[in-house]
Amino acid sequence: MVLTIGEAAAQLGRSPITLRRLERAGLVPAAFRDRAGRRCYTPEDIERLRAVIFPALRPNGADSVARGGAA
Repeated sequence: MVLTIGEAAAQLGRSPITLRRLERAGLVPAAFRDRAGRRCYTPEDIERLRAVIFPALRPNGADSVARGGAA
């Protein structure tokens, strides 16, 4: 099963923008893209994102960096 960025973000309780920022910041590997260039997420990708996102919700954590704040 492959999810779009919107579906993946909804499962994680975050916005697609947050997932893009985490990728751009290098905190998660780049998502696979389909032929149209859309990001595609597998269940394994979702688990990897969960591992990065939820511990990162501390002040000055990775989520802060992804939002453009200071680390």
